[in-house]
Formats: sequence, C-alpha cells, structure tokens
Amino acid sequence: MPIISESNTINTITSHEHDTIRRFSEDVHLRPFLSSHFDSENYIKGVIKEGRSEECFQQISKGIDEVNKEIKSYISLHQNDLMSGMQDIAQLSAKYSNLSATAKKIRKNVDRLKKEAFESHDLIRVRTTELERIHQTNAVLRYLRQFIHSKSQLDHYFQNNQNNNNTKSTSNASKDTIILNGKEFDIRNIANTAAKLINELESLSQQSILSDISVVKSSYPFISSLSQQIREHSQERLLASISEHNQASISTCLQIFYHLNNLPNILLLCIDHAI
Repeated sequence: MPIISESNTINTITSHEHDTIRRFSEDVHLRPFLSSHFDSENYIKGVIKEGRSEECFQQISKGIDEVNKEIKSYISLHQNDLMSGMQDIAQLSAKYSNLSATAKKIRKNVDRLKKEAFESHDLIRVRTTELERIHQTNAVLRYLRQFIHSKSQLDHYFQNNQNNNNTKSTSNASKDTIILNGKEFDIRNIANTAAKLINELESLSQQSILSDISVVKSSYPFISSLSQQIREHSQERLLASISEHNQASISTCLQIFYHLNNLPNILLLCIDHAI
C-alpha cells in the first residue's frame, strides 16, 4: 500500500544517511551535533579556543553537503513512490475534510434538535402549569357551588321551620324540640336535614382552596355557632332521653351525631353516663 511505501521511503533515507551519520558519531569533535542537547555556543567557544574552528566548520559543511546529495539522489530514484505517498496523503486529507464537514453538519443538527427539545419542554411545562390552574379553579368552583347550595338549603330549612312553628297543630305539641338561636326546632328535622347540611358546610369551609373566598369566610361564624348549639342541645337531649328510656328520642339524637361525624365520641359519653 502507498502508506507502507512512504514508511519504507523513510527507512531507506535513514539507510543512505547511515554512512555520513556514522562518521559524525565516530568523530569526537562532530559527535555533539547528533545530540538533542547540543549547545552551539559552548561548542563554538571550545573549537575557537582549541584553534580548530576552520577545520571543524569544513567538516560540518562537507557532512551537510553529503547528506543533501544522498537525499536528492534518493528523491530522484524514488520520485514515483514519494508522489504516490503524497497523493494518498492528499486523499486522506480530502476524506478528513469531508468527515469534518459531515461532523459539523451533524453537530449543527444535534444543536437544533436540542434547542427544539428544550423549547418543547418549556412549552409543556407552561401548558402543564396552566392545566393545573384550570383544575384548581374547577375544584374551587365545584366546592364553592356545593357550599352555596348547602347554605341555601340550610337557610331555606330554617325559614320553612319558622313558618311551620307558627302553624303547629295540637298533635305536634309534644314532639321533641331543641332551641337554636332562640328559636324552637323539631329535633327530628334537625337529624334528617340540618345536621347533614351543617356537617357538609363545615367540611367545605375547612378546604384550603376556599379559605380566602369572602362568602365562605362570612358564613363560617354562623355555621360554627349553629353546629356548636346543635351538639350541645342534642347532647343534653340525648342524656335526658337515656334517663327517661325514650328510645325514639335516643335514636334521633344519635342520628344527629352520626351526621355531624361525631358518633364514636358521643357513644363513649353515653356509656360513661349509663355506668
């Protein structure tokens, strides 16, 4: 192959130079020229001091001329091999240039794809944030709608109950009642309606996403006060019903605490009271 030919060329040049270089290495005065640590200044000072400067310079000039002649002779004899090697080097250089250009194109495409990937990632992150906000807003609206609906039902319940109290019949005069905000309410209606609504409103009021909603904040004191009154009056009525062995009233009171999500605690209280 051409590359091997070029290597052989270098070995041959070394062979032709061998005689001249050997003569240099055998000469005590010329040997320092072959050293990689040759100090020209000290050498010149030495030969001048010894009075051999002219002789040494003639030998050096002669050796250089001989080496040049050998190199020229070799080039003349092996010009084709050398040119073939140069052509192979030129081809390798061209291939390297093509590969370098291709590598630059690939690098450019990789950078473009990387940029597009980063842009897509940023866009997805923005869209994901927007979607999270939409879901959060939807949750707020859903909870708020439930809160307003339950609050409206509670208000409607108290309004209807007040109207019913104004038209009570004699047959209803003996039913169990509790006092809320200075008004008398049927404990059975409290168990079936109001307790459920109050528990739902309390649960919704404790949602962090509704904590800054004005309608929820303004309604919470009333809901909390009403819940406390129902718990206190229902507990009093329950303990009284246990003492009276009034099973219907006990069942109604327990149903209230069940809807208020406080049944386990009130059962423990009843057990302590019975014991």
